Amino acid sequence: MTSLDLILMLGGPLALTFAVGMGLWAASRPGGWLRSTAAIAGLAAIPVGVYGIGMRYRTPPPPQRRVLSPGIEYQRLVADGPAVVHIVRIELGRPDLIPVATPPSAGKGVPAQRVLDFAVEHGADVAINTAFFHPFHSSSPFDYYPRTGDPTEPFGITMTDGVEFGANRFHRGTVYLSEDEASLERTPEARWAVTGRTTLVRDGQPVPGNEKTMAPRSAVAYDGTRLWFVVVDGRQPGYSEGMTLGSLGRLLAGMGIEWAIEMDGGGSSTLATTTGPNPRTLNCPIHTRMPCRDRPVAAQVGIKRVGS
Repeated sequence: MTSLDLILMLGGPLALTFAVGMGLWAASRPGGWLRSTAAIAGLAAIPVGVYGIGMRYRTPPPPQRRVLSPGIEYQRLVADGPAVVHIVRIELGRPDLIPVATPPSAGKGVPAQRVLDFAVEHGADVAINTAFFHPFHSSSPFDYYPRTGDPTEPFGITMTDGVEFGANRFHRGTVYLSEDEASLERTPEARWAVTGRTTLVRDGQPVPGNEKTMAPRSAVAYDGTRLWFVVVDGRQPGYSEGMTLGSLGRLLAGMGIEWAIEMDGGGSSTLATTTGPNPRTLNCPIHTRMPCRDRPVAAQVGIKRVGS
């Protein structure tokens, strides 16, 4: 049993028990500030308890496949574990779809931003987190860095509209993008670049590795014609445990991928869309051990529709 499993299993019932206790105690008081304080505390504990119980006893959602917008398809599948996997496939050859990525900052560091906020700000139909970054810490739901707007530095080669920035280190797999092509090699047409850490698939074959940790994962991949954004939910017992890098590589290779690069995972793994009636996060991130809480990150990449 993980620490998160224990927190959700005990925290939800304890919060509801506290809420009932405060309610009964308040009802037995004749009045005054103590009664009001107890009633408020009890009411505040109710959503915490409902959230904890709901998250602890979730089950994986059913598989799904649908078109988000012309040229952009979304698929949700459940692998053994369980592991809930979210995949967006983008037809890069379409003249109405172009990449959009985190812009360089004129100040000190790149301001951290949630993937959903990035997608909304830059008009991306879909977006995913990319580079590992620093500084970072996550001690509690209230003590973490970065928050939205805090300066950060993405690792590896980061390029937006031909301008490179970020810490040119810790990069073992850079994805170069033009308006109609994705490559692991820099091309003259490349105007965007995002960097990850581990190559998961190369030449259609999974890359062997010794990493054993089950965790949330993000990856950018390519099948020869379509760019893939892939996110695996994790650290959420009963709903999605996550995947090892090897298992994700084997899954993607079996689905016909030519190459795939691991991006920042853990609580950073986020996939968002602005299509449909409301912008929304497609997966359930796990930030500060809180399921479905989005983390501000240093770098993102998305696909934007133009000429419409």
